[in-house]
Amino acid sequence: MSYEVNNYPSSLDKKVTLLMRFKSYIENKHSIKLELELKPKDKGNEVLELVYVKKWIHIGHAIVFRLSNKVVQVNFKDRTEMVMSLETREVTYTNKQGERETYSFSNALESTDTELTKKLNYTKDILTYMLTSNQRSESTYSL
Repeated sequence: MSYEVNNYPSSLDKKVTLLMRFKSYIENKHSIKLELELKPKDKGNEVLELVYVKKWIHIGHAIVFRLSNKVVQVNFKDRTEMVMSLETREVTYTNKQGERETYSFSNALESTDTELTKKLNYTKDILTYMLTSNQRSESTYSL
């Protein structure tokens, strides 16, 4: 079963409000159009895994999204984009011309494309920052 953004159960009020604010932020900041479709987790006997943003950070020259399916997406201010999958160990890079190419982690690190390697290193620094700040947050709240 699917729901439309203007017709959904009241139990989803908080989530829809958050999605709409997030959608507005992305569209205003990055001129990206997002299509929102809400799907329940149960569809007959089949259980759907809903992918969602676990954490995001707007830092320096990029906005970084850590998704629930172990994918990290980085949208850079210069309109380039990097999507990294921990499961497939691949990086998909979209350059300024909109050309998209997928590399294994090892091939991406050894690439002669200086923009790609520069963005990979920047992304590594951001992810390191996210991990260390997350560990500090967790240790602050541990009992």
